Amino acid sequence: MAALPRPLSPWAKRFGHNVSYRPEVLPGPEIHSGIAPLAPRLNPKYYAETPPIEPGPLTDKELDSLFLSEKIQREYQMGLYTWQAGPLMRYVRFSDKTGLISGGHMSADAVEQGAVPRLTLPMDLSHQIFLSERIQVDDSKWFDFLRSDRWYDKGLLNDEVDDENWSISNPDVWRHLSVTMELLDRMVKALIADRHQMMETVLYGVIFPWSHMPGKAGQPEPYKGCKYIVSRQWLQTNYFDQTGQPNNWDFIGEFTSDDWTARLEYLMRDATLAFIERFFSENATWGVTFSQYDGMICLDVGGYRRLRSPDITLAERCLLHHTTALVLLHEIFHSITVARRQETGWPKDVMPINYLPDAKLTSEPWRVCGKQIVEDDGVAEMGHAADKRIIGGSAMMATVNTDGMPIGSIIYEHPKPWIQAPEYRGVNVGNVIPDNAAFQAGRMFHIYQVPALYTSKLLSQEFWDDPATPRKSDNFFHNNRIINSDTLWEGELAGWDHKIAEISTNLPAQLDPGEKEVMEVWEERRRDWEQRRAGWYDDAKIIWDMTPWSKIKARQTIIRFQKAFAQKDEIICRDLGMVLVYQMPWNSDRDHFIEFLPPYNQNHRWIFYCIGLLALASIPISDKEMETPREVMTYKFKPCVWAPNLQDVELSARLAPNDIKVDKSAIFDPLGRPGKDDIENFDHHDYLQLISSTIQAVESLGDGIPAPWLVEIAKALDSIRRQRLDRPQKNTWLDEWPFEIPEYNPYDILMYENGNWVAK
Repeated sequence: MAALPRPLSPWAKRFGHNVSYRPEVLPGPEIHSGIAPLAPRLNPKYYAETPPIEPGPLTDKELDSLFLSEKIQREYQMGLYTWQAGPLMRYVRFSDKTGLISGGHMSADAVEQGAVPRLTLPMDLSHQIFLSERIQVDDSKWFDFLRSDRWYDKGLLNDEVDDENWSISNPDVWRHLSVTMELLDRMVKALIADRHQMMETVLYGVIFPWSHMPGKAGQPEPYKGCKYIVSRQWLQTNYFDQTGQPNNWDFIGEFTSDDWTARLEYLMRDATLAFIERFFSENATWGVTFSQYDGMICLDVGGYRRLRSPDITLAERCLLHHTTALVLLHEIFHSITVARRQETGWPKDVMPINYLPDAKLTSEPWRVCGKQIVEDDGVAEMGHAADKRIIGGSAMMATVNTDGMPIGSIIYEHPKPWIQAPEYRGVNVGNVIPDNAAFQAGRMFHIYQVPALYTSKLLSQEFWDDPATPRKSDNFFHNNRIINSDTLWEGELAGWDHKIAEISTNLPAQLDPGEKEVMEVWEERRRDWEQRRAGWYDDAKIIWDMTPWSKIKARQTIIRFQKAFAQKDEIICRDLGMVLVYQMPWNSDRDHFIEFLPPYNQNHRWIFYCIGLLALASIPISDKEMETPREVMTYKFKPCVWAPNLQDVELSARLAPNDIKVDKSAIFDPLGRPGKDDIENFDHHDYLQLISSTIQAVESLGDGIPAPWLVEIAKALDSIRRQRLDRPQKNTWLDEWPFEIPEYNPYDILMYENGNWVAK
């Protein structure tokens, strides 16, 4: 009899579960979101309230669940614990007249039926304030490329049917989308009015291939097809000031705001927009630009499904409008880049700004466009480069996925510094300059937690009418960034942990209305949590952090491997096994390998390396590269009824929903046969022998190790050896994957003394 499906926890119902980049790791009878607060617990909607007193966790299992959940929160919410979200979502504000309004996350905000938020005001007066004091939509004033005659209805994948009428001609869709588009239009106009350097760069920046890039002569190309786009200001500082030559592109500074507007409209003259859902089965892609169809911009419907929900709060509404506007702004820069790559209309008697002799559409139309490096960035990603310069970083929802409500909004400084680390081996992180300063130890990774209060400011008519701030785009659209979790990157050996979000130590002299109150409730909650957890939390957390149980990505990888093994998915199993194995530099020399063992390194990487070897010994050995089977996936787009001049379009690609490529099976032996060359003619027992030699090396170094993990590894090692006696063939699977993550027990430590393991 088939097992009954596990029910969703209350938090999983509201915020999603097992989403992309946040795989399941918490066990239990319910499916968990992974972000629910524990000790004390909070309501998934009214999490700004002060909860009742709860006793602290008493068992090791409860402590492990608490710390595991909080580490997931810090990992996927970039330093923000979920219990800290309450103060961030506590207030919104639209004018001096009405002042601060509750964001909807107090139970007192609910109407009796619980359908519409009442923000500490009679019935739905708060929503009426939002409607009357937010920016008012006037699509007749929008840029041409944003208007309704550029829109397609939702793109349908293969034989999908749109049961929800995702079209801007649907009044229920338009009343939400139009607010986002109004904000977007105003932001783009502000960039032009303020002559923002990033807008000038994308419109008029000089595009060079590596061979023509000033200062790069004779240097090896970091990757094939490397290209740059640079501003005239950058050229002045980095080339003309040094050579004493006149700047050939100074004439660009003479263009007026009207010239900028005309050029933007020209470059976007054929651009279109559309809805899409779960881009190639992905639920963490909020927007994407296709290089086909002149930079067609697609926006995921997930955020608007949330906006149409009767259960949404006003704070969540503001966050969704703000973040989706930023997503579209990001994609517009990609779309402009598509046009720049194909531009043929630049006057022939004017100094050229495009040095791309091979300018053409990519042969992979589903790939995000914008593969020029902007000036001194470390990654070729135009949208993120624009984000960094315009709003201070790239925007994301704290829950990442498009299928759940937001619990916060984050702006982080792209690129993430750790994408060169072993945990990200094989991850597609784009075209990277590895020696760029962004990836070096000592970089401060800037992360800002965005209060709902700020998003409501940008949505208010008062902000756009305020003569005291004539330049709207200054200071990243006047974002004071009062809460941050800036984290110092110390390099791959040090590991990575986002700093816990806190009030900034560099506050402006003049705060915006309401920011003082946000910081007051932030501090009030921080003190409350400290008092509730006094006497047990800090000491227990220090102990847990020092154990293998604290390595959440490795734990997630083990769980994912277990599920893939049950399905006999060879590609995913081999990929995950290698992710675990590359916790250690197994293709290096002996001395470097030993640097990662205790007592020299206490990150427990060797434990997960051994588990990775167990994984590889359990699956077939193959002498062929493998990749996820690709199928033809076709999106079909029909024009909205308001766009009579658009034609039906189809976009087809042979693409895997989870595109994974793995090399042929390989083995290295850093302790026995060190070197960068893999070993030929090996079998499953050679993987197992590597585990034994690694444990022997740990024994010889004489440090204490966690007994539960050693016991589980030893049990699995013995089981696989016995199973392989009956399955010696290289192309065979084992019947069962014998490894289980042990229950948390931080005090069971073993030392190797006089030929025996003894309790420490």
